This record gives sequence, structure tokens and C-alpha cells, in this order.
Amino acid sequence: MRPALIGGNPIGEPTGFSICVGVNPGAINIDEELRRLDWKIDAGAEYMITQPVFDAAPLLRFIDRLGGTRIPIVAPERIREARPDYVLILPWNLKDEISRAASYIGEWGGRFVVPIPVVELL
Repeated sequence: MRPALIGGNPIGEPTGFSICVGVNPGAINIDEELRRLDWKIDAGAEYMITQPVFDAAPLLRFIDRLGGTRIPIVAPERIREARPDYVLILPWNLKDEISRAASYIGEWGGRFVVPIPVVELL
């Protein structure tokens, strides 16, 4: 069996993973945000994480519009609780902001994987 690699670097023993997607309860176009969320769930999302929420009103309106879902909504702190070995960042143009905001994953040796446009381990 070949070793698991990311960007040509071995990642050690195979690890389990879960698929978390971002949602923005304060999106300007909630209908579009909900359409995208449906697509993400159909594609295999297991839970969703919100953008930072400073005002509960948009989050509560979003939850009302959501009307129930097959996957839970969790706060960004879920990453800290789960302690993943790797966090996949798909919006490569936001990798600096995301990796700064979640830099705490380094506390347990976690790393970021940015597969686009070229695979990077941060």
C-alpha cells in the first residue's frame, strides 16, 4: 500500500476526516446562501460552521429560513474541540485570514492544507 501524501509530503497513518462547510447567516442574498448550502449538503457536508456572529438577529433569521436540516450548525470553536490533524482550506484567496484566525490548530500539531491553485501545507 502506498503512503498517503499531501503535496508530496507523507501524512503518516491514514486518518479519518469529516466534511464541514461554511455558512454566512448574515449573507446579503439569503436565498442564494441557502441554495449553496443545499448543494454542499448534497455533496456530503456533515456539519456547517458559521461565519463569526456578533449580532444574534441575523443568525436567528437564518435558522428560521433554514427550516431544519440534516446536518448540525456548529460554532467555529468546534475545530478546537475536534483537534483535527489537517484543516482543508478551499477558498485559497482567504488562506492567510483563515489560517491566522485558526492558528491555534498548531497547539496540537494540526496543519492547514490548501489544495488550490497548488497544494500547500501550512
